[in-house]
Amino acid sequence: RCNKRLEEITHLDLDSRAGATVLSQIEEERQLSARLRGLSFAVLATAGSIDDRRGMAEVVSAMRECAEGGDALVGAAVASLPAGAEGGGVATAGELAEAFGRDAWAARRAALLPEKPSAVEQAAASVRALFLRPFSDSSLPKGAGLDMPLRRAQYFVDRGDFVKAAEELESLQPHVKAKVVKWIEDARRRGVAEQALRLVRSHAAALLSA
Repeated sequence: RCNKRLEEITHLDLDSRAGATVLSQIEEERQLSARLRGLSFAVLATAGSIDDRRGMAEVVSAMRECAEGGDALVGAAVASLPAGAEGGGVATAGELAEAFGRDAWAARRAALLPEKPSAVEQAAASVRALFLRPFSDSSLPKGAGLDMPLRRAQYFVDRGDFVKAAEELESLQPHVKAKVVKWIEDARRRGVAEQALRLVRSHAAALLSA
């Protein structure tokens, strides 16, 4: 009789463990399903342009949800985003292009001057600056002139490659670079955000196709 009771208890214990295993598997599948839904949304959201402020807010929200669900790679992408990326903290392509036109002109004028110009030199540079023509190169400019980094940067800006443009500006003389230093920072912030979104897209696509 004792053996029979022990056998019944053993069966109950096995059934309990089996039930717990099934419940655990169901919960894991539920979490995986939720994660995949979040990643699917992230893929769709990141397919939009980074220049869409509302879309960018949805992108970051989807990324944060995935990160909170335990996705370490998406969490790393979220951590790499510039502060305020979801609230207009990343410049749009239009804003960068417009700001470059303004700041590059100031830099070109500065390139006409020595590092510590006299009043006469400043006046002369102002006159010469009136005759500066916009850069409109159809191919990447070559050479090592004082304005070459600005010309190459303009070439890349015209083609939407703001990171490459920022790299070109790094070689400017200090007093010339000072005129575009904020633009460089804004371009690099955008580049970081774009890289994070590319990472999430490729990661999510790989998981969803698995």
